[in-house]
Amino acid sequence: MESINFFSLDSKAPPGHQKTPTDDGSFTLENLQFEENCHSTAGAYEETLFNYIHGCELEKKAHQPQINIFEVGFGLGLGVLSTFQQLKSYPGKIHFYSSEIDVNLISWFKESTSPEANLLFPFDQLEKTSSGSYLAQSKNRSLEIFRSE
Repeated sequence: MESINFFSLDSKAPPGHQKTPTDDGSFTLENLQFEENCHSTAGAYEETLFNYIHGCELEKKAHQPQINIFEVGFGLGLGVLSTFQQLKSYPGKIHFYSSEIDVNLISWFKESTSPEANLLFPFDQLEKTSSGSYLAQSKNRSLEIFRSE
């Protein structure tokens, strides 16, 4: 799989978090209040590939006209980033839904996605809706994050 920098190199950790390097060269964020990482320190990116790309067997679903994915815990957003990267030539629609309790992670994601990642999908256009979710859309892709309190 082609590798891209998903996040701007100068991105700082969101409030209440710190960046933690992982063994695959990517990073995760540690929630300082809960002393818990969003991903395994063995490899945040590799964990995402295992769980989303391979675990959901996305390549086998590429013949379907639409793919819907729901994840619990948006975290860094590696799930949606990796999915949209892997399926960038997929002509059908992809609706990626996620939940997230920490609004700081949602804001950080919008501000920290790299220009290269924003060429895959307009992540930087993520906006809060009247219903309280966060939504970004393109012709055949959508990302909606439901914020739980």
